[in-house]
Amino acid sequence: MITSPHPFSSKLLIPKHFLSKLLFVFLVSSFSLVTHAESTATPTATTTDKPALEKVIHLDLTESEQRWLADHPAIRVAVNPNKQPYDWVDEQGQFVGMAADYLKLLEQKLGIHFSIVKPGASLADILDMVKHGEVDMLAGVVISEERTQYLNFLKPYVNSPNVIVDADKHLVDNLEQLNGKVVAVEKAYVIQEWLKRDYPSIKLFEANDALSSLWLVETGQADAYVGDIATINYWLKKEGLSDLKISGQTDYRSNRAIAISKQLPELSSIMNKASLTINQTEIDDIPHHWFSLQVEPGYNKTKVLISFDILMALITALFSYWTYRLKIEIKKRKQLEAELIASENRFKFLANEIPVLTWMSDTNKLQYWFNSTWLEFTGQSLEQAIGLDWGDCIHPEDFKPLMEVYNTNFDKRLPFRTEYRLRCADGDYRWMNAEGVPQYSDSGEFQGYVGSCVDITELRNSKAATKILAMSPLNVANEMIYTTNLKGIILDCNQRFCDVTGYTKEKAIGRDVRILKSGKHKKDFYTKMWQQIIDQGHWRGEITNRHKAGNFITLLTSISTVYDDRGNPKRYVAVATDVSSTVERRQQLEKLAYYDNLTGLANRSLLMDRLKHAMSQVKRRGGFIAVLFVDLDGFKAINDHYGHDVGDEFLVAISQKMKTSLRDTDTIARLGGDEFVIILDELSHQEDLDAAIPKILKACCAEIVLRGLKLRVSASIGGSLYPSYKESYDIDPETLVIQADQAMYVAKKSGKNSFHLFEADQDQVIVTRNNAIEAINLGLIRGEFELYYQPVVNMRTGVVLGFEALIRWNKPQTGILKPSRFMPLVQNNPLGIKLGNWVIKSALTQLAEWQKQGKNFTISVNVDARQLMQANFIEDLKVEINKLANFKPGSLVLETLETFVIEDPVKVKEVISQCHAIGVDFSLDDFGTGYSSIVHLKELPFKNLKIDRSFIKGITESAEDFKLVSHITHLATDMRKQVIAEGVETLEQGKILLGFGCEHAQGYAISKPMMASSVLEWLNMWIPYSAWLKAPRSDRNYHLLFDKMADPMLVIKQGRIVDCNTAAVRFLNHPYKESLLNKLTSDISPLLQADGQRSDDKAKIINEATKKTGSQSVEWLHLRADGTEVLVEARLTAIKLEDEDIIQVIWRDLSLVA
Repeated sequence: MITSPHPFSSKLLIPKHFLSKLLFVFLVSSFSLVTHAESTATPTATTTDKPALEKVIHLDLTESEQRWLADHPAIRVAVNPNKQPYDWVDEQGQFVGMAADYLKLLEQKLGIHFSIVKPGASLADILDMVKHGEVDMLAGVVISEERTQYLNFLKPYVNSPNVIVDADKHLVDNLEQLNGKVVAVEKAYVIQEWLKRDYPSIKLFEANDALSSLWLVETGQADAYVGDIATINYWLKKEGLSDLKISGQTDYRSNRAIAISKQLPELSSIMNKASLTINQTEIDDIPHHWFSLQVEPGYNKTKVLISFDILMALITALFSYWTYRLKIEIKKRKQLEAELIASENRFKFLANEIPVLTWMSDTNKLQYWFNSTWLEFTGQSLEQAIGLDWGDCIHPEDFKPLMEVYNTNFDKRLPFRTEYRLRCADGDYRWMNAEGVPQYSDSGEFQGYVGSCVDITELRNSKAATKILAMSPLNVANEMIYTTNLKGIILDCNQRFCDVTGYTKEKAIGRDVRILKSGKHKKDFYTKMWQQIIDQGHWRGEITNRHKAGNFITLLTSISTVYDDRGNPKRYVAVATDVSSTVERRQQLEKLAYYDNLTGLANRSLLMDRLKHAMSQVKRRGGFIAVLFVDLDGFKAINDHYGHDVGDEFLVAISQKMKTSLRDTDTIARLGGDEFVIILDELSHQEDLDAAIPKILKACCAEIVLRGLKLRVSASIGGSLYPSYKESYDIDPETLVIQADQAMYVAKKSGKNSFHLFEADQDQVIVTRNNAIEAINLGLIRGEFELYYQPVVNMRTGVVLGFEALIRWNKPQTGILKPSRFMPLVQNNPLGIKLGNWVIKSALTQLAEWQKQGKNFTISVNVDARQLMQANFIEDLKVEINKLANFKPGSLVLETLETFVIEDPVKVKEVISQCHAIGVDFSLDDFGTGYSSIVHLKELPFKNLKIDRSFIKGITESAEDFKLVSHITHLATDMRKQVIAEGVETLEQGKILLGFGCEHAQGYAISKPMMASSVLEWLNMWIPYSAWLKAPRSDRNYHLLFDKMADPMLVIKQGRIVDCNTAAVRFLNHPYKESLLNKLTSDISPLLQADGQRSDDKAKIINEATKKTGSQSVEWLHLRADGTEVLVEARLTAIKLEDEDIIQVIWRDLSLVA
């Protein structure tokens, strides 16, 4: 049987003070409990000692239905694993929620057992399971048109609204406002189907569940989330997502019901009959149970009127009986009205007792009641406050914005929160945090608003309290809050403080806050914390405290100073969240991320972090460090002879031997296999290094006894120093490890069980030149190389244009190596050409695969000049292209580095032309880094030009780089080249580039290089940045359009010519365009116009008139370059850009008009 679940914690939903009640009533009032039609079937009482079949017979089942039940003692049910509070699988693996309670009622009626199938399956999975006959029923899903094709539904047991959640200050209150925006939805949920149908322009972002959807909004990846209000409220409370708000309603409501496969008509009939025996009270108790709310029955006026009409039609003989019943109904109504008045009086009595300013308004927006706290605060009587007089107490600057918030939300029946200043009885204004919640009757009739105000003046005066001010008191209630005086004595605390620390309020107040001290932090920690509070007025960070029971708790704490009216510290307020479980999970993840699973030593990631830190310490304090690369001699024989289990145990034991030979300040890490790296930190003299090496060699030679075996190895150790005798501080950690690796190789070659210190001149030749090329060639044979793909997109449109193929070496024991680590070694070697050919072949194979999938991308591949000029390059390329069934011209782009020295430009140009003939395009890569840039750009037929990442990085920091990239973009655009920016890492860089007219880009701001298997997933997740989509277009794009027009055209900005077309230059007989740019209109006009006005004065008047009216048409005298005058009709049009205005001018030569 399904176990009876525990309702989720009342700390999340049960109101503990007045404000909590307001929001809670709003949430529950959004729900409609679905009333089942009255059934003629009468529920039959059953006893536990009767057999199950006897219980079933009372349902009037047919013989076939009874046989079906007998053949299926356990009915397979699929459940949603993560749809709180409707149905989910809890931490104990139990199925709980509203659907679980409803199934339990059906079990009791039928006397059968429901078997939960695959409790961890997603909604999409369970829908597929029922389609394929793997399950019989679904516990609770929303009814939709598509699902009715393969499911039969019982009558719904709850009807809930779908609402909008966003994190914006300007809240979205309807779906129309989300057109064109990114909206998170749960994958396979019916809201996704409805939005696709009714709002096709909304961009849907699929998430696995509601919590994932909310996090997409919280992190800014989605503009809003649309989903079920109860589920949203559950997660907002549970996860403390205080920045997210329910901002608007939708017309969609979810009818949630039990669903049965249409393949099982007998089961559908059985379940329908069983559901009719469940009375409405049992159904209503399910949501009441999960929301911990008792809904008082309301008086049904409609029912009385209908009954009245029917009874009036009865024969006179029944009149007396009708009169009797009417008296009963009238009495009942009066009783209910009296209860309602009593309830309202009780509410007012309680509201008068709380220290919160409270008000009530009617349906006409007029306040008709204020509690005593409000009246005492403002010094008004109730008669003075009622109506509009209460507004006299509001600060004049705040009255209008307050009324706008109040009226806007009142009209839409939405809850609201705002802040304003209210005058108190002594004449001073105090800042209030105000909230209002719409109220409805049981029948759903709007009755007005209930609101509250809390004095937050002291919090606003605290420099550090802005974070707290931004939070609703409801949200704060889920945090641990306490205040102390300046000596640290606890003055007050909330219930959450008591729950987290174990101290009751009575035991905590008056005690020193140091009762929570855990001893986990050093004295320096508290000194720095209090110094920051004194200096800045606030502090935020993690503190480990001690629970009253003795266990440790980690709290994310904000401590703020509260100041008095004179600006002097008055007390401290702390707001804390228990993050103990989060910290524990983080520590577990850090262990997985930074430590070796086998030995527990540091892994490569942690090693490099500590090496960076050690190098920075050397720069500050002096001395030096040593990096040792340790390779065990003879370990392979142990592994091969005794097996991997013994080998693993041996590595654990020998690693501990090495660790004990080191100091506490040293670090030892395992890279993989039998390779270790040691950092000897804080060395002062060569003698320190000389003393450490023998200890490590001795530890590696120690005898290890395992499983009765005596095992022993030796070690070859290579070392590198920082700073070395010949190297400066300008060396990176990776290079230090490589140097130690090279030195280790020398030690192993010299006889093993020895140490060798890296010597740059000697070891680089011995190791790199003799072995690297061989290793690369072997890696190519073994298939260790692979291509990663980095997308190139149009930033302005968000369209993915293609990918650049980037080679990576997946070297065993080392990991993924970038081309900078190995390509320089083969640059002048035949292996480099062999490797380049492999890249082209692999890229074409991937291109063909994508084309089969309907993806028409371009792939760009790097080639150097030497590869291009191979005699058989074109023929080999043709062979590879001909292997593709549907190769599309232009889909392969070859990139040649501008920094390569081209010995024969004529030959290269010929090769490029031959490539164009077979449909292959070219790009000039790393433009701007070499001396031959202009020659390449002018002479060679490149389609694209890629600006080097070093210049892109500097455009936000360096004026020189800013100007250089601007000039390069304009130069390339003028020469009809497509510009692509490499290394775009920030939104700001993209916006600047778009301003230059460069729209195509690649870089980490878009995506890191990825494996081919990840490309399709990335495409589905890619969302263009709105800041790029909205960026203004470059003025430099205008002249490209002007050049195509026969009429002379100018662009004027702030009175000066900023652009013109070729027709304008020729019309005025100027030699080139630059001779016209930056001139005033009067500079190319005679002193006086034909009407006698000065040209400069008249030009200003016309420009201003154009800005006001949008367009002007005037006759104008211009001067040609030879001094002759020409009369034109000038048509001026004002164009508004995002940040400034321009005027477009078109001339018509009037001297040609007869």
